[in-house]
Parts: sequence; structure tokens; C-alpha cells
Amino acid sequence: LIQRVGRSGHRTGRTSKGVVVTVDADDVLESMVIARRTTGEEIEQTLVPERSFDVLAHQITGMCLEEPLVPASRILSIVRRSHPYRDLASGDLLRVVRQLESQDMVWLDQATLRRKRAAWQYYFENLSTIPDVKKFRIVNIVNNQAIGTLDEEFVATRAERGTAFITKGEAWSILDIEENKVLVSPVVDPVGAIPGWIGEMIPVPYEVAQEVGRLRALLSGEFDQEKLLADYHIDKGELSLVKRYVKSQLKESSVATDRKLVLEAYRDKVVFHGCYGTKANETIARIVAALLTARFGAAVGVKVDPYRIVFTFPDGSAKPELVLQTIMDLDTQHIVPVLEIVMKRTSLFKWRLVHVAKRFGAMRRDVDYQSISLDRLAMVFEETPLFEETLREIMLEKLDPGRVASIFEDIKLGQIQVEIVQSNEVSPFASPVLMHEGFSDIISAESPMMEIMSILRRRLMAKRMKLVCMNCLASRKLKVEEVEDSPKCWECGSKVLAAIRVGDVQTEEALRHRNEGGRLNPAQKELAEKARLSADLVSEYGKRAIMTMAARGIGPQTAARVLSKLQASEDDLLRDIFSQEKLYVRTRRFWD
Repeated sequence: LIQRVGRSGHRTGRTSKGVVVTVDADDVLESMVIARRTTGEEIEQTLVPERSFDVLAHQITGMCLEEPLVPASRILSIVRRSHPYRDLASGDLLRVVRQLESQDMVWLDQATLRRKRAAWQYYFENLSTIPDVKKFRIVNIVNNQAIGTLDEEFVATRAERGTAFITKGEAWSILDIEENKVLVSPVVDPVGAIPGWIGEMIPVPYEVAQEVGRLRALLSGEFDQEKLLADYHIDKGELSLVKRYVKSQLKESSVATDRKLVLEAYRDKVVFHGCYGTKANETIARIVAALLTARFGAAVGVKVDPYRIVFTFPDGSAKPELVLQTIMDLDTQHIVPVLEIVMKRTSLFKWRLVHVAKRFGAMRRDVDYQSISLDRLAMVFEETPLFEETLREIMLEKLDPGRVASIFEDIKLGQIQVEIVQSNEVSPFASPVLMHEGFSDIISAESPMMEIMSILRRRLMAKRMKLVCMNCLASRKLKVEEVEDSPKCWECGSKVLAAIRVGDVQTEEALRHRNEGGRLNPAQKELAEKARLSADLVSEYGKRAIMTMAARGIGPQTAARVLSKLQASEDDLLRDIFSQEKLYVRTRRFWD
């Protein structure tokens, strides 16, 4: 908040001013806390990475470039002067040196290092630890237009064919992922979609989430309204909103606070209401889901935000008591070992390993993660400094095992109250993750499928096709919208017109060769047969056939299957065309 607001009033004597825009009651509560902490000069703690092996490898290489022979003891002495490396063990230094040696960067001879030729390129290509993150264009297959971008982390760790996500207020389903773009189609029902900007969201700190919990407790009872308005920089309208939100939860269920954990069972889900922030809740979700999955022998689904975790049980029955028992039975000393086992199997770990390998010089910086096997990469680098560095970064940036150990101990000691509730209806606090999946800015069109069909129709009507007369071989390029309902040849009047792609000269040559009585080779014979089938479809179905064959990936044979359904209306035909286009995009990578 300070960084953003600080961009205003950039002159001596000016005051920086900012407005926080919220979308729901959770946002209001969180913004109240952040605003109060900002004016109270309570800045979150800066986490300094300790003993980063990738940075150490780069510094070792730099020292070897500066001097022809460098004793390992001298490197250790210099490095330990830096606070993050004050406790660096000589054994860890040696492991990093051995890694560099295996990559042909340095030569270790009797505790003395010498540079190799590859060291120069590695050093100067890795002057920054900031990864080169690729952007993927999102392309809507309905109109073939780009609608935004996804960052590489989202594509690598969350995007799979069939995944639904939200961008620009609308939900989309991924059909295929290419070298630099993601092909998508609109989703009519947005429930279950994840936000495409998730990789860019700043985590909510534990301290902020805890204060939100304290505010919930305060709003649950009697409080000094004027003091609250002054302390948290809000107006009466905003205060009324969050008060109604908390009171509605209190009326229907129980309110989770900074010292109260609520486990809400709803159908096959348990909502873990805990005000512990992004990293702590992510850690709890990973641990508990892994232990429950091991117990059931089937995957337990999870969804996380700073104030809730949703566990979806595979047998269709929510078991909040089992979630609590899993926490009570876990020795907090086992949290880190469990996380290490769990994280090694995640796409997040493998994606991060690629970037660590690049910073180590073990991979070229221009290597695309899509061109390599991430599973094989993880196997190759296991038990190396790269593997350890990747785990360390994830533990620091994405998780908080130390905090979770403290939370679990407080639960066991009764310092955090635990309440289990059964819900027949979704409670207000659970609604953001169960009903709207946590994102309230989804645009819900009055009839989204009608809008999709309208866009598809405009695209198909604007498509240029070439009509070739099978009788006299006259040809003409026309937009589909310019074709008559029952077209005929403008030269000879024949109704046997083949619809082919603009630029398809091979088919025209095959037809001309056939009409001249020439012998067709197998390829030409196949083209002529397709043209004949296309002409038969145009003769029988008219303009509808041409519109169908103008679609992406629909040739005469596929068009025949689509048109044989004898759709009652053009809208029904467009729906079938849309389904076929999606199937083509999903499966074309398997075609010869």
C-alpha cells in the first residue's frame, strides 16, 4: 500500500494520497487493517534469504574470474563477512563448488579454485536473480482474438487442458497450450474457475489476517463506533457493511477470529475458517491434505485463501473431526519433513527448479520449461544444491512452517478455541469459496451462450471461402455472408459447388487435371474426393454447409457429421460447430 500510494505527491511538500477500492466485506476488513497499520507505521517484516546457494555460486565464479587461483578457505572467509552467510558451513561451500565443477565452470585442485572458459558466459548472463518470466497470449477461439496474457508461473503450475480460469471478469476454459499462447473458449458457468492473476497477488501477512480476526471479534459484540471509525479510517457506510457481514455469520453459524478456529462441514467439504494469512493457510492446506490423502488412499482437494481452506473429501462425506484429529496427532517437528516430501511432487517446485537451475548455470537462460521434462529434471538434480535451494525458496516465499508449528501447538494447548459446525446452507463466511470461488468480479451475462454464438456467427460470416464449380471449374472468393442460401455457378448455373479454403491451389489443380482426363496420383485423388463431398454438402445444405466448413478444423467429412444432425435452427448448428472447434483444438496435437 505504501509503495502504491507513494507514487502520488512526488514533490517536496506534497502529501501522498490514495484510495483503496474494495469488492466485498472481506476486502473492506482487510483494507481497514492495512490502512491502520500504514498510518501507525507498522510495516511488515522483511524476510532476508539465508545462505542462498545460487547467489553463492555466482559469487564464487566472480572471485575466480577476478583472480587466476583462489583458495577455498579465502572464499569462505570473504563470504562469511556477509550477514546472510555468516553461518555458512565449509561443507555447504564445498557442495556448491562441486556443483560448479560438474557444470565445467571452475576447477578444484587441492582446495584451490581456477576458472574455466564457461565461467565468463555464466557470470555475465546471471547478473540478476530476477527470472526471465515469459508471457502467454490468451486467444479466444470463438473470434480468434487475444484477450489478455498469463504469466509463466500460472501456466506452469496451474494451467492444464480443461482448467477454467478468470481474466478480465470472465471465465475461460483452456483448450490447448502452444509455444507462446493459450487457446481458450468461454465458460458459461464460472463456478470453480481460478483467477488468472493469482501468481501476481501479494500474500496477506499473518499479522494482517490476525487483526482482521480481532476486528471480527470486536464487531460480533458491543463496541465504540466513533473510535473504530477514527482508528480504521472508514466511513459509516463501510462500517455498516462489515458489521452486517459479521452479524449474518453469527446468526447462521460461528465467527472465526484471531483466537478461534471454526471447522464448518457442508456436504462433501470442510471449510477451515482460520485467520492465519496466505502463507500459513497454504502450509496448513498442504500438510493436512497430504496426510488425509494418505489416509483415504484418494486425493483430498484443497482451495486456499488468507482466511479459509476448503478440503473436499473423496468419499462425498465431510469429516471435520478428522481434520482436527490430523492436526492434533501431528508432531510439529514433522511439519518441515512432510512439506519437503509433498512439495517435491508439485508443479510449483518443478517450475521453480527450472529458474534455480538457470541461476546456477546448469541450464541456459533461453531454455523454455515446455521443451524439457520437469519430472526428469527433478530426478537429475535431486540431492544437489539446486534441489535444496529450490525447497528453501519455496519454504521462504510460499509457505510458513514455523508459524504453522506455533498455531498447531496453540490448538493442542487450547489457546486457540476450536468449534465444529454442521451447515445445511452455505454460511456467509464460507460463501466466497463455496459459492463464488472467492472472486466477486465475475461478469455474469444474461445469456452468455447466446453472446458466444453471436461472436462465432460474426467470425464465420466474415470468413472468405473459395467456391469452385465442379462442372466448369469457375471459381470465386466470397465471404460466407455474401453467399446465397442456395448458391449456383455464376458461369454455367450448376449447383454443384465445392467450398475450399482460400489459397488451396492443390485442390483446384487436382480438379482441373481430372476434368482434362489426366491420371490422378493418390494425393490428388484424395483432394478431388474431398472436393466432391464438399460440393455434395453445398448442393444439399446450401449456405449452411459453407458456414460449417469455414470453421476451424472442420473439413468435408466432419461437416457431413455435423450437418447430418439436421439442426432445427441456426443457433443449434452454431453450438455443434463450436463443440467441434473445441474438440479440434484439444486434439490437433495428436494428428499426423
